[in-house]
Order: sequence, then structure tokens, then C-alpha cells
Amino acid sequence: MTVLTNLKPKPFPHDNVNIFSKIFILWIYPLFKTGFKKKDLDFQDIYQVSVHDHSDQLRDKLKREWLKELKKKKPSLAKAILRSFGPQYIISSLVITGYEQLILKISQPFLLGAILDYFAGIAFTEGYDIYYIAAAFCLCSMLFLISHHAWLLFILRLGMRVRIAVQSLLMEKTFVLSKSALHNNKVGNIINLMSNDVTKFDECAMYAHSVFMAPLEALVISIILFYSLGYPYVIGLILLISFVPLQAYIGKSFGAVRRVTARWTDQRIKLMGEIIGGMKVIKLYAWEKPFADMVAKIRKSEIMQIRKSFILRAINFTLMFVTTKTILFAVFITYVLTGHNLTAKNVFVTQAFFNSLRLSLTNLFPQGVSNISEALVSCRRLTDFLLLEEKKALDLTSNSAQRSFSIKDRNKKYLKLSNLVATWDSSDEEPTLDGISMNVQSGELALVVGSVGTGKSSLLLAIMKEIIIKSGSIDVNGTLSYASQESWTWNASIRDNITFGQEFDEKRYKKVLEVTALQRDVDILPYGDKTLVGERGVGLSGGQRARVNLARSIYRDADIYLFDDPLSAVDASVAATIFQKCFKEFLKEKVVILVTHQIQFLRNADKVLFISEDKSIFYDNISDLDQGPMDLGLALSQNLPGKGASAKPVQERKKLERSDSSVSTVSVASEIADSFDDQVILDEPRIAEETKKSGGVDSWVYWAYIKAGANSILIITCVILNFLSQILFNGTDLWLSKWTNEVQFQTIITDGTINEYSNNTNQTTTDSNQNIDISFNSIIYSAFIVSLLITTLARSLIFFYMCNRSSINLHNSIFFRVLRSPMALFESQPIGRILNRFSRDLGIIDELLPLNAYTLLMTSFQVAGILITVGYVSWYLIFPAIILLILACTWRTIYIPTGQAIKRLEGVTRSPVYSHISTTIDGLPTIRAFGTEGMFTDQFRVILNNHSATWFLFLCASRTLGMLIDWTCVFYTTITTFALIASANLIPAGDAGMALSNAFGLMGLMQYFIRQSTEFESQMTSVERIVEYTTLPLEAELETEKRPPPEWPTKGLIKFDHLTLQYPTAPKPTLENITITIHSGEKIGVVGRTGAGKSSLLSCLFRIVEFDGSLEIDGINIQEIGLHDLRRKVSIIPQEPILFAGTVRTNLDPFTEHKDAELWEALDDVQLKETVLELHDHLDHEILEGGSNFSVGQRQLICLARALLRNNKVLVIDEATANVDHKTDSLIQNTIRTKFSHCTVLTIAHRLNTIIDSSRVLVLDAGKVEEFEVPYNLLQRKTSLFSKLVAQTGKSMSARLYKMAAEAYSGNVLSEHHEENHNENDENDENN
Repeated sequence: MTVLTNLKPKPFPHDNVNIFSKIFILWIYPLFKTGFKKKDLDFQDIYQVSVHDHSDQLRDKLKREWLKELKKKKPSLAKAILRSFGPQYIISSLVITGYEQLILKISQPFLLGAILDYFAGIAFTEGYDIYYIAAAFCLCSMLFLISHHAWLLFILRLGMRVRIAVQSLLMEKTFVLSKSALHNNKVGNIINLMSNDVTKFDECAMYAHSVFMAPLEALVISIILFYSLGYPYVIGLILLISFVPLQAYIGKSFGAVRRVTARWTDQRIKLMGEIIGGMKVIKLYAWEKPFADMVAKIRKSEIMQIRKSFILRAINFTLMFVTTKTILFAVFITYVLTGHNLTAKNVFVTQAFFNSLRLSLTNLFPQGVSNISEALVSCRRLTDFLLLEEKKALDLTSNSAQRSFSIKDRNKKYLKLSNLVATWDSSDEEPTLDGISMNVQSGELALVVGSVGTGKSSLLLAIMKEIIIKSGSIDVNGTLSYASQESWTWNASIRDNITFGQEFDEKRYKKVLEVTALQRDVDILPYGDKTLVGERGVGLSGGQRARVNLARSIYRDADIYLFDDPLSAVDASVAATIFQKCFKEFLKEKVVILVTHQIQFLRNADKVLFISEDKSIFYDNISDLDQGPMDLGLALSQNLPGKGASAKPVQERKKLERSDSSVSTVSVASEIADSFDDQVILDEPRIAEETKKSGGVDSWVYWAYIKAGANSILIITCVILNFLSQILFNGTDLWLSKWTNEVQFQTIITDGTINEYSNNTNQTTTDSNQNIDISFNSIIYSAFIVSLLITTLARSLIFFYMCNRSSINLHNSIFFRVLRSPMALFESQPIGRILNRFSRDLGIIDELLPLNAYTLLMTSFQVAGILITVGYVSWYLIFPAIILLILACTWRTIYIPTGQAIKRLEGVTRSPVYSHISTTIDGLPTIRAFGTEGMFTDQFRVILNNHSATWFLFLCASRTLGMLIDWTCVFYTTITTFALIASANLIPAGDAGMALSNAFGLMGLMQYFIRQSTEFESQMTSVERIVEYTTLPLEAELETEKRPPPEWPTKGLIKFDHLTLQYPTAPKPTLENITITIHSGEKIGVVGRTGAGKSSLLSCLFRIVEFDGSLEIDGINIQEIGLHDLRRKVSIIPQEPILFAGTVRTNLDPFTEHKDAELWEALDDVQLKETVLELHDHLDHEILEGGSNFSVGQRQLICLARALLRNNKVLVIDEATANVDHKTDSLIQNTIRTKFSHCTVLTIAHRLNTIIDSSRVLVLDAGKVEEFEVPYNLLQRKTSLFSKLVAQTGKSMSARLYKMAAEAYSGNVLSEHHEENHNENDENDENN
């Protein structure tokens, strides 16, 4: 899709046209013409945002008032909004609605009464007076249309402006939020504020005016009707008012049900986000079934609540449909029983007034109260967010004295910490950092080392003032640059990720690529540095993401560089290259703070800060490492993993959720990726576009929706009930017409002549009533009303039941397909795009679509009923009705291509609003460290303006359609009025009143029907999108007829035979002609540069991807057995230690196959038993989303415990120790050696010491097997690739690796002694 920000859209015509064009929205017709011709629109066709709707000026307008509120004791966003936008809304509403509701809508029923007097035979002084009255009657509708649509567009635009202003203010606030505030308001919560809460302003603008206008209109009408009908009106008013609390109770009940539904929906979407984000892990562990059961359980509860809401909706729709009929029944029966005549004027004038009264009191007024109430609730939530702690307010540094520098000192950049005490949350009892001191000057490299969970990452965040400084001082002289531990990228090109909004300096850029070892990777990528990194960096390997993250930080010319373990995800040779070329040479004149677990580099540092649980030691001179009370290497190795986290379980649980565990709820659309390039380069890669069909929705989509929810019996029953309901609805009017005609006829017979009409409508005519069977008429009328109530309720319940079934079946179908889809889907599509099907699309199908479908069905029968009723009164009025329908369908046909295209484009421009928020929050520390808040604010402004342009255009297009339909209806009713008057001598007053009241009721109803039909078709695109996913390709069967023996594999013998793997989009094979045999019990190390195909090899072993050639385990071809039979029999410790929201127990054993004793034993083996025992609820302790309340090392150990529980013959370790310290690495390696000593183990590792004692080493390069031999033998050949990799680790480390390889080869060292030598070698390495 072409990006809006790269184009120069046309100016918004609304800003420059005359008042006549604005009122009738004439400026939009050229766009309709374009859309009708093209059958679609794209971004080149639409207009840029109006100059009056720019987000910056709207934000500034609101911000001025918000700043005034901040000076008050209790600030209120609602008051700030009211002062900023309220006057325009209130004044326009009073003027326009007063004119419409109190003048036009009151006058029209009086004019109708005058016309019905004419039909009743009342003499007029001049024959042509009736035509003046008829013209005035029709003119009221025309004047209403002229003002109403223009005013409605105005107030909807005001609602949009409030939303834009609040969104901009929220985004501005997000950039200054403290870490603790972000912890308590995760990405999903903030996006919820930015999406759901702010839309309440759009909804409120539509109905808020009814709160003061509806009661005023009701008062005026009540006075008129009381004067006209007398006390019978009081009966009707009491009945009408009694419906208000009933509807309020239903509304309150619906609100309660909706809140419960929302909680279940949130849980389901949250779980789906975890499932989609962790799909690879789920497939590797064969955990599809337990996660499917979890979703099914939540979905069942959600559906139960949706059913309750449907029952309430059915009752509410029934009441709305029959309220007026029931009230009029009570009024007219009372009126007749008190001895009055039921004339046409009585009936139809009263009916017109009661229709207005019912609309105001039972619809508009409650809707206004509800919307204002919801808006105020949202305002309170938004106010709470805007009052959250800001980062700048957290600096409590004790060293606040002014410092004076000499000229020399000012030029000298440095970083000094003195007795620093810091914490993530002010409520933490124990600090995260306690008594940290260090002093690093320009030209010095300081390494920060320590075990997992000791606060190394927190130290860097403290330096950037991201966490709370309780005491001590941080003295920073110079600008900062930062590289986070977990690589943060955004969905743009590699170049944009590195330059990060800064001016492109080609010389520096090339040097950065060189020193971060990215040049070779960029060269082999199909689009070079214009390659898109994908959402959350999925387009790059882990090592490439880490180096892009590093390159971004050093491309910035700063004074002080903070690096959080950037070498963990790269192999040893690349790590050595980066350390030397980047940290030692490229940044040699800078202050460099490097957090790392790569202790082989300690000797090359200038200073070292060692952090442990109970103390921290700063070595100002590297030689001091040997003079401390304890050797650093020994201290590191003896510091047990997990001890640190267990010492502060509360604190660890409160740590901010890391970016890798947060799931964006919307896709990162291409607008973000391309926003910094003014030129669109055609040969650049683009983010995979989402399928966007043009034109209308295909008929098979409707059939798929109907078929998913109903069988033929249900469909036939629903249709019959709809026909019956409409016949009964119009039947009441026909019966009243018959009744009043009898009164008129009886009056003529009794009097012999037509008496002069008296204004006293309460005058009784006893003689007339004596000859009319009042009881019979009343009984039939009552039967109509009761039958109408029953059939309407029945049709509502059956219809919503069908929709509910359809929703259930569509969800089950898409969920099954997504869960069983190959990994290619999740690697090629942004998470948000897939999740959108389960959130927005399914939400529409669950609740909005049934509501609109029912409304459309109901209004379609009402329109048909009206036209048939008018045709029944006068057959030749069928011809104008046919013309009306043809014109209405014509307007709809013209509107559909343009309206739906604008709606689709609005959806496309809306997604980046949310994805930008998600991306920004995930990378907030990096953004703030780089000072690029302005860049991201500007980008958000562009994105928000793009959405505002399409949203207001959609409002205009929708309003234009309504206006066209209404004007067509006015012309139809005008023709009907004058045609009926021309035939007055042939038509009784009752029939004329029925025809006229029905015809004028058509005006709002027809445009509502047409607009609902377009909205329904628009919402059917959600069904279309879901149905599309029901045809996704599936993985191979989970279980096949050919099943391996239960004890398989017993040996662990693995054979690769000419295995070749080529991804569909890759220009060449990722793996090519792999032919190797791995014997039973062998320990195989797999090494190679980033992108060499190591992880792809293991993907083949689990059949995550399908390949050519064959792969056998114990003689069984894995391509011939079911996926679960394979994956359950091969254990894995994955590269990214992913935990899912749940408990410790469910993360270890989701199938509940093991006893508690086995779980505790596994935890004990990985030295996590004590940690879990200290947690609340032990095994049932809650694990937060993404495992954010456990450190990375602890997550990895839990993954190891999973593998221990499975006790399989084949174990795969995919770079599992890349992000842990050497101590945790050592523990994992020892556990593997002891617990999996008789298993076949394949290990991918960047740290060569973890695989140097392997049985054999597999060296891959560009997808081919370069070497497969015993490590010792490969080291004997100096030209081997493996020898070169070892040599790049440095002299000391390579000597140790040589020694370890020799010992393993000789077979003289036991595994326990091996670990002892490992630690001893660490010590010797540091002493050399």
C-alpha cells in the first residue's frame, strides 16, 4: 500500500467552499464520481486533513485549559474539555435543536391536523387554502433537512476534535512517564485508553444535547396533548414515563453484563496475543491442545455473557418497537371509554406527537445520559493517566549542589556514581541497587559484571533516570547513548533503524556497519540495508537484531555510551571483533559502560564494576582484580543463579514488563516504516500488505455467515415471524383507520350534513358511539397489540440466537486454522494483523454485526410495510414508491464504492495510531536516551492527521448519503400529500391520516435503512476477513495412522540425508544438501556465523518447516509420522526463554502429566526449588505475561526444567545460554551432562566453551556443512573454520579451549572434575 505520508494529498475542499456547498456537502460529489468510476479509492484520491483539525493546534487548545486544571487541587480533564470545546457545542445545539424540535416538529402535526380536517369535510373559506397548508406541511420537512444534516456533521466533527486533542495529550504524557507508572499501565492499558476511552467523545457528541432538549420538547408536547385529549393523555404519559425506568434498568443490566463480557474478552485477547507471539514455542513443545482448552474455557464464559446481552437487547428492541403502539392503545381506549369520538385527527395528530415524545424520552434522553456518563468515566480514567508520575519528577539525587567546573573540566566527559541506591517502585522494601559507586572518564571502558538478577540492567536505567533514585548521586557530564539488552527495533529498514531520525552521514554509517560486523550481513540480504526488519525484528536473526540495536547507539555521536549486554546474542568471533573494533577502537575517546557476561574481555577493560546480591566492588584499576578478597572469576562462579531473584521476590515481580513479552495489539502498518523517506523507491521491500478487497462483499460471505449460525428450520421460522410482526404492526394502523372511518361515516349519517368543525376535540357525540361496536373494535385492537408483542420478542430472540451460533462457529474455525497453521504465517504477518481477527473483527461479529443486522432486517420490513400501506390507500401512489426505491438504490449504488473505500482507508490509517503507541512504549528508554521524542511525536502527529482526514471524510460521505435519501423521501411525501388532496373526495380521513403519517415517517427511516445496509455490508468485511483465515493452509497431521512405538526413540540415532531447505521468499536455499549421521548418545555442537542456518537445521528436526530430502530418528522418517508424535519425543531448550501467563505448574506441565514431587525434583535439579518455595502459592504462583516477574536466566532454567520432565532421548539446545551469565551457563551445562548423559544432544551456542567438549562439532556456513569432526581434530588443522573461530576468542581463552578439547578427546576427565577445571581455567584466564 502506498503510504499517505509520502504523498501530497489534495487540500480539504470543505475549508474553501461557500456556505451553500458546506450545508449540502456539494464539494464531495467529485469524490463520489471518482469512486464510482474506479470502484475503489486509494490514498492519492482522498484529501489531506482540514486546517482546522490538525492535531497540534487541537492539542494546544486543550493543553492550555489542562494546565489551568493542574493548578487546582483536583484537576479534571472533563472541565478542561468543556472550556475548550463546550461553548461551540452548547450554543449550536440550543439554536439548531430548539429550532428543529420546538418549532418545526411541533408545527407539522398541527398542519397534519388541518389537512385531515379537510378530508373530514370541514369547509374552508378559500378552496386553495388547503394547498398552502399542504405546502407548509412539506416545507417543515425541507427546512429540517437543510439544518439537521449540516449541524449533525458539525457536532460529530467537534467530537472528533476532542478525541484528537486527548489522544495527542496522552501521547505527549507517555513520553515523560516514569518506569513505575509504565509498570502499572502496560501497553494494552494505554492502547485501551487511546482507542476505547477516547471514542466515547465521538459517541457523546451525537446525543449529549438530548439531555437538555428532550425534557423541554416533552414539556411543550405534554401541554399541547393535555389540552387536546384531556385526562386520557395523562394515562399515556404515565405509561410512557414508566418505560423510562424499565429501559434504564435494562440499560444498567446491559452495562453490567458488558463489563463482565469485556473482562472475558480482554483475557481472551491477552491469551491470544501470548499464543500468537509464542506460537513457535507452542509448536516445539506440542502444546496446542492445552492452549486450545484455555481459550475454549475463556470463550465459553465470554459467550455466556454475550447471550445475556442479546436477551436484554431482544427485550429492549421489542419495547422500542411496540412502545408507541401500546401507549396509543391505552390512550385511545381510555378516550373512547370516557365517551369521546375517535376521529382521524385525534388519532394521527396524537400519534405524531407521541412518536416525537417516545423518541425523545425513551431513546435520545437515555442515550444522552448514558453517553455523558460513559464519557465522564473515561475522563476520570484519562485524568488519572495524565496525573501519573513523570520521569523528571523522580530525580531525588542527594547531590543537588551547584557544581563549578574549570574550562578543562567542562571539556572532560565523565560519569560518576556515589553510593547510589535505586529501586523500580517506591513501595519496594529492598532496593534494586544498593551503594553503587563508580567513576569513569573519557577514553575509559568499564565493564559491569555479575550474576543474573543482580541489577546490572537496572544500573544503566538508573543512570538515565528511568528508575527511582532513593539516595546517592549520579553525576553525568556529557550526552548519553544507549543499547538495550533485549533488542528494540521498529518496522522500518535497517538503515532507518540505525540512523534513527538523525541526518544520514554516509562515512560514519559505513564505519558503524564495519565495527558492528553488520556489513557482511547487509551485503547478503536481498535488499541490503533497505531490508525491513519486520515487527519486533522478525525479519532478522537474534544476532542481527542485537547488532542493529548496537549500531543505532554508536551511530549517534554521544559522549557516554551505555551498552546492556550487546554481545550475548552473537557468536564468539563476532563478539571479539565488535569488542576490539567498536568498544576499544571506534569509541576509544568516549566513556563506555558495558554490561556483559563475557568475562574473557575483563583483562581488556580499563575498569570493572562487579555487582553481587550483597555488595558491589568497583575496580578502578584492572590490576586490582587480583588483589581483592576473592578472585572475580571465582566470585562469579560461586554466586548461585536464582539466589539473587529469590532474595527479592517481591521486587522482581514488580519489575517492568520487558519489551519481548509485550504483544502489540495492532499491526505496525507501512506508514511507520516509510515515514522518513520523502521518495518512494519502487525496488525497496515493503511490509507485507494485508489483503484488501475492493467493491462490495461477495455473496458467498453472507451465505457463510448464515450457514455458520442457522439451519433451514431456523431461517424459515425467523422469516415467518418477521412477516407476522410487520403485518401486525401495520395492522394496528389499518384497524384504527377503519375505526375512525366508521366514526366519520356514522357522523354523516346521524347529522345528515357536515356540521361546522368545532375546535373542542373533547366534544362527545353519543349518538355516533351508540351505533359503533366499541367493544369489538377494542378487542381486535387489543389482540393486535398483544400478538405484536409476542411475535416481536420471538423474532428478536431467534435472530440473536442465530447470530450467536454463527459467532461461536466462526471463532472455532479460525482459531483451529491459526493454531494449526505453519510458522510461515507468523513469520510473514505482523502479530497485530493476526490478532486483529480475534479482537476487532471477532468483536464486531460478536456484538455489533448482530445488532446492525437485526436493525437492518427490522427497518427493511418497516419500509416495505409503509410503502404497501400507502399503496393500499391509493393504488397510483405505488408508482412514486417505485421511483423512490429506484432512486434510493441508485444513491446507495453510487455511495458504496466511495463510502466503503473511505471506510477501509480509515481502518488502514487507524491501525498505525495504536501500533505507534505500542512501538513507542516498548522502546521508551531508547527513545528517551536518544532524545528522539520529538521525532516520534511528529510521526504520531502525521499518523493522527492521516486518520482524522479519512475519518471526517467518512462522516461527510455518510451524511451525504443520508441527505440524498431524505430529500428523495421528502419529494415522495410531497407528491403523496398533494396526490391525496387531489383525491380527497374519494379517500376517507382515516385512510388519508394513515397514509400521510406513514409517508412522513419514511423520511428518517429510509435513510437509516440505507445507511444501515451500507454499515452492515462494511461490517461484513470482518466476516470476510475471518472466513479468509478459515482457508489457511495447515501443518501436517498431528497424529497419523503410522505411529512410532510408544518408547521411540530408544537410541537417538539421527540421520540427515540430502536435506535441503528453501523458504518460499528466499532467493537461494537456507540449507543445502545436508548429509550427516549423529550417533546415539553423541553430544553435537553446531556453530557458524549468524545466518549460517543453525536454527533452520533445528526447525527441520521439529518439522517447523517442511524440507526436501529425508531426516530419520532411530530409523523412522519423521516426515511420515504425526507432528505431535515427533515433537513430544524431542526435547528443546529454545533460544528465547518464553513463559506464558499462568502458574509455575502450568508452565512446567500444561498436560498435568506429572506429580508434584516430579515437578519439585526438576526445579531442584535446576536450582530453582528455593526460589519457587519463597514465592506465594509456590507451584501455583502466578506468572505474569511473558514471564516478566522472572529474570531471563530464571526463565531459561524453567525451560531446562521442562526438558528434564520430558526425559526424552533427544535434546536440542538452541543458543539457550546466550543471555545468561557464566555461572548459570555452567549450571545448565552440568545439568545437561549429568541428566542427559545417555541422550543425543544438539547444541547451538555462541560460547565455544559450552560445546568444546562435544563428541563432534558441526560447522555450518551459508547453509552448507563445512566441517563435521571431533573438536580436537579440527583444532589440529589450523586452516579449519573451527580453528579460526577459536583463535578469535583471544589467546587466553583459545588456550583454555584447546586444553578442554584435548581433555575431552582423551576421555580422562569426569564431568564433575570437568566443571572444576572450568572454574580453575576461568581463574587462570584472569590471572594471565
